[in-house]
Amino acid sequence: MKPIAAILAAVALAIAGLGAAHAQSSLAYEQNCWGGGCHTKTPDDKSKLGTTVAKIKAGSLKDSGMKNLVDLLDNATLQRIADYIVAFNGGGGGGGGGRLTMTTSLSFDPQPLRTASANRRITITNSGTASVTVSSVTSNNSEFRVVGNTCATVAVSATCAIDVNFRPEDVGTRGGTISIVSNGTGSPQGISARGEGLAESSPPPGGATVTIKEYFHAAFGHYFITANTDEMSKIESGVFVGWAATGRLFKAYQSGGTGTAAVCRFFTTAFAPKSSHFYAPRGAGCEPVFENKDWQFEADAFYVAEANDAGACPTGTQPIYRLYNNGQTGAPNHRYTNDPAVRSQMMAQGFVPEGKGAEGVGFCAPL
Repeated sequence: MKPIAAILAAVALAIAGLGAAHAQSSLAYEQNCWGGGCHTKTPDDKSKLGTTVAKIKAGSLKDSGMKNLVDLLDNATLQRIADYIVAFNGGGGGGGGGRLTMTTSLSFDPQPLRTASANRRITITNSGTASVTVSSVTSNNSEFRVVGNTCATVAVSATCAIDVNFRPEDVGTRGGTISIVSNGTGSPQGISARGEGLAESSPPPGGATVTIKEYFHAAFGHYFITANTDEMSKIESGVFVGWAATGRLFKAYQSGGTGTAAVCRFFTTAFAPKSSHFYAPRGAGCEPVFENKDWQFEADAFYVAEANDAGACPTGTQPIYRLYNNGQTGAPNHRYTNDPAVRSQMMAQGFVPEGKGAEGVGFCAPL
């Protein structure tokens, strides 16, 4: 190897005008790969093959002296050498000189079943020598959801971010991988995600159930749910004009019992010609509506289990998300759904989640 002073002098001339990331990569190559009977100052035919850490390590197996040197270098240094070789190759090696660097693992605190954690942000940096285009960011486990992504084209030394949350569907240790596909070196890259699902402490409610059906009024742009079979019959026979079944169903308890609450049903015509209904459990949104003169209390419509403050539901039940249309039809209306995909769809249309926890759980329905 050459004395470090001579190396630095040569490097000072060689890297003039290059970015800081490229300078570090060039320095790593020149300090460790050329001189002393090794490779040439710029990559030769053999060293040009070292476009990844794995390839450098594999190549070292053919030469004991090189292997001894490589064994002394950490992966970060080897990666800088590989980045320089990729850049010198004119963008070859599957990376074009660009490389995304990020954490390789993500851990979440224990989380109650079927409730979403706070979002965790992963900052990604282009530490290479060319811009990187990110084509996809995906998760192989729906319990770890990519809920935000600012990564598109990432310039040299620039950053972008992805947001991930954790919503366990079962107890115990849960795992998944967030995959980032790009035209950068080393793609696809993976981030290992881990979390723990917590068992609920309360036993599930019991008792007979009823079916809740959902309907939609296209002219109003409003949704309506009911457990009343007479109402269902009149809607579906055309007595109540304009309403049509969406095909979506969930269950509720027929009567009250331990661990359940009655759901108040209110009706308003204050926004004529449009009317609307509102449902909320007693003790969790029902009582304040009694004070609103625009809403008429009709009945305790059915019974449900209540979510805790984090939005977690008891064992044997599922969350029913409550979404408010924010008055965008000229009248208030809510949609109640057990489908996370529908929840996301409605939020994309301007609906606002209401209820408990980060996802807005209105109440919990039997499975």
